[in-house]
Amino acid sequence: MEDMASKISVELIKEVHMAAILSGKEDETDLMNLVRDEATLFFIADRSNIIRDSVKQASFLLFNIANRHPFVDGNKRTAVLVAELVLGADYSINVTAEELNDAVRKISAPDGNLECTERWLRNNINKIG
Repeated sequence: MEDMASKISVELIKEVHMAAILSGKEDETDLMNLVRDEATLFFIADRSNIIRDSVKQASFLLFNIANRHPFVDGNKRTAVLVAELVLGADYSINVTAEELNDAVRKISAPDGNLECTERWLRNNINKIG
């Protein structure tokens, strides 16, 4: 049985982006919600909502936000936070900060792909409870 994935909106992604920027460097606050490509944000949100498996949805969001760069800055941080939000109370990503940073850099690289992102995520999450 597939689990129920989260309902994702452009507004939610922007709110998470704001949190990602606020948790970063002080000189980045003027970059909050500075969208580079609004159409990409709508594509990512809309397409993610047809995915019914939360791990697949988290993988899709992690890859597409990190790789398609809809924001001027903070895309990788936003991608991780949105993925963690989707995984919610069911799963936790079980890697060090350094391992997560390395993985997200690879995911965001031009040769990154969704299948590798999902495989990495499935191999590095723990079911909670």
